[in-house]
Amino acid sequence: RINNDEPYTTSRDVTLTLTGADATSGLNGMRFTTDGGQTWTGWESFATTKTLTLPTGDGIKEVGYQLRDRAGLVALLIDTIILDERPPTGAIRSARFLDLTPNQVRLELALEAHDLGSGIERLSYSIDGGAFSAPEAYSATKVISLPEGLGRRTVDVRFYDRVGRVSEVYRQEVNLEAVRAIQGFDPASALKPIHELVQEGLLRTDKRGNFLDFYDRDLLVERTNFPQPSF
Repeated sequence: RINNDEPYTTSRDVTLTLTGADATSGLNGMRFTTDGGQTWTGWESFATTKTLTLPTGDGIKEVGYQLRDRAGLVALLIDTIILDERPPTGAIRSARFLDLTPNQVRLELALEAHDLGSGIERLSYSIDGGAFSAPEAYSATKVISLPEGLGRRTVDVRFYDRVGRVSEVYRQEVNLEAVRAIQGFDPASALKPIHELVQEGLLRTDKRGNFLDFYDRDLLVERTNFPQPSF
């Protein structure tokens, strides 16, 4: 048994708990492999515990254990454990509005997270640099309600694996300043082409046609390809 049958280890150094007996000729040694039998430790006297160092790299690690008796017969036993030394990685792939009204803004994030060791288990998020939420079960999508307020907003997300390692923080920035220019905002406006919003006075432009308010129906980020106002 490796580390008393724990499914994961965060350290390459593990402890084996061993059993062995031979009623006929008696035991005459044991040895170990951590690379599928390509290399072995030297034969040594049988003991009930053994400390080994696993190969580098997160993932499933296999330990082979051979017992030899005095007649030269050998038995092979194998056990596995998952090594997890590195934190998860991830990304916010996209974001879009589910609701965009003066009283409610709901943001849906498309998430991606990976962990080669114990696997992704949970996520948490923070709005506008505030405290992170309590970790919750990981999902590939997350809907977040933003508090009232205009201007640039940020949502930070981080991921947790099954041994408690935490990823770096991934950030999505959005710009809600457009709501300021849309009086009596109708959510149906979110489906209208940009030129119709301008014609109806929901988006303002200067005399040169530059946008004074920025509006992104998919809520990815502020549309940086729009000409900047010039005064």
